Amino acid sequence: MRCLRQFLPDAIHQTLDDAPNGAYQAVFALDSLEHNTAYAELLLHLKDKLSPNGVLILSGPTESAFYKLGRRIAGFDGHYHDVDIHAIEAAASLVMQRVSVSRLPVGLPLFRISVWRR
Repeated sequence: MRCLRQFLPDAIHQTLDDAPNGAYQAVFALDSLEHNTAYAELLLHLKDKLSPNGVLILSGPTESAFYKLGRRIAGFDGHYHDVDIHAIEAAASLVMQRVSVSRLPVGLPLFRISVWRR
């Protein structure tokens, strides 16, 4: 397996804690926050790292009946999801303003993607 350093030798590893508040124009939390019990705290931390006009892009599974069926067919049980995207978006709405939301695929929403401003 090749590592990122082979392709980008000058790349540096940086965590959110390493960056000053307001450092990012965009932060992507793609299919990740549903795996965390402290998602509300993470949202606050992510919001603080956004520049004044920065955006947070969230995505996550809808946990709809179709999504659960697909997961069962794929052989996964879903025990690794602590929360669903609806709860994450509800927590985000307490600290940020939603700009847009999309459901994918159209007609059979398995995932939601939303954009939030600080």
